[in-house]
Amino acid sequence: MTIKIQDLIQQNYVNEILSKDARLKALENQINPHFLYNTLEAVNWRAKAIGEKNISSMVESLGTLLRETLSSGSKNFTLSHELEIVQCYLTIQRIRFEDRLTYSQNVDPAILSVTLPHFTIQPLVENSVNYAMEKSTEVCHIWLEGSRHKDTIVIDVINNGSQFETDLLEKLENGLITPHGFGIGLLNIHKRIQLTYGTGYGLTLFNKDEEHAVARIIIPGGTYAESIDRR
Repeated sequence: MTIKIQDLIQQNYVNEILSKDARLKALENQINPHFLYNTLEAVNWRAKAIGEKNISSMVESLGTLLRETLSSGSKNFTLSHELEIVQCYLTIQRIRFEDRLTYSQNVDPAILSVTLPHFTIQPLVENSVNYAMEKSTEVCHIWLEGSRHKDTIVIDVINNGSQFETDLLEKLENGLITPHGFGIGLLNIHKRIQLTYGTGYGLTLFNKDEEHAVARIIIPGGTYAESIDRR
């Protein structure tokens, strides 16, 4: 009986410590983003005060991306919302690379309210920028296209200047190649789509005309937003 009581006391003591640590961690996690937002706002205010419009645009876009990254809301967002995130990211990169980066978008307005896992498209655009800029000194063109095909929605992120390795996703999933850089992100996107909608959907990577790399998202066509936060 004494031993059992001692064990219970010890267990309760440990649980109390763990609970306290968890509460402290939660409070710290509230403070850190708050500090970063305030710092970015201060930098933005200073940039506007001295007429640095590019710096101000970059800071505002970075603040939006930070809030999205730390968002704890709904797991699925509208395509329209995801495209806003893409624009924030490209605002930063186009100022950075100037004339070396161009972007065009052709998305059917009828599919803008479809939902997909958060941060599905922006990482693919980021991948296009990173690899195209790394492997070529030419102008990087990125195209984003979205349309309905019967019962599915197809969203393509296309770029020149780089190529996907054959069966890249399959090799990453089977451990045939070691993921580095963005390889982990590609597999993450593919798995999140499949977990959300089923194995008949996901991410497909291929090359077109031996000049363009295409990252294709395929999701069901009936995933329209009704009650989620569209922002």
